[in-house]
Amino acid sequence: QTKTLASALCCFLLMGQRQTPLQVVALLFLFGSACIMEKIIPLPGLSKMTGEGGTAAETDRGNEEGETPVKTRQLAQKGDSIANKSKERNAGVVAVLLASLLSGLAGALSQRCLQEGGGRNSFLFTMELSVASILFLLLNNFVTLLRKRGDSSGGSAGGNAREQKMEFLTSWKILIPMITNAIGGVLVGLVTKQVGTVKKGFALIFGLWLSGILQGFFQDSSTQDQVGGTQLLGLSPEQIVGAVLASAALWMHMTFKAV
Repeated sequence: QTKTLASALCCFLLMGQRQTPLQVVALLFLFGSACIMEKIIPLPGLSKMTGEGGTAAETDRGNEEGETPVKTRQLAQKGDSIANKSKERNAGVVAVLLASLLSGLAGALSQRCLQEGGGRNSFLFTMELSVASILFLLLNNFVTLLRKRGDSSGGSAGGNAREQKMEFLTSWKILIPMITNAIGGVLVGLVTKQVGTVKKGFALIFGLWLSGILQGFFQDSSTQDQVGGTQLLGLSPEQIVGAVLASAALWMHMTFKAV
């Protein structure tokens, strides 16, 4: 949900829409609720802590007994691997933050296009975005096809995957994601035009909460047992806490508006 914060920043820079201090706090609450729902932030007492490895005394004793040249080389290789993983993680975080900033900028530009000067027609705007998406998807598929041409790796497994994909593309089931995505695109355009891209971030959090409820209803009992314990309405404790925090954030953001 860093893109919601980026959207608020871009709306201020492009449209002059200010956020009150309490609205900023509400946006931070929204960000925290998303992190809790995605289990990025563990909840004390709810998250199961797994104790891997031994105690400190056992570790020290093992180090004293097993310090050999081979062990030293293995530890050095492990240290290099950890350093490489740390660099990759840092690069991934930078890429995600940049993508969130671009997403927030795109949301702010869409909002300005739909609201300022009488505003564009949201349905026509959605159709224009759909045409652009189709062009980029065709370009992506064309590049992927060029990369796979001449690549004989995969054998029968790749052939079976292609057959399954073609079977799905020629069945009526392909209409399900097409229709749901079309309806979602129209609703996103209407929400952006009426209330703005920042409020859309709140709707996304409640969408995650609703999807958790539906997932709990549709998954079988054996899957629920594997997930662990009884859940209220199919929701995990993280989803419940995140929903409460998001509700408080929405109330704060709607109540303490800038005059």
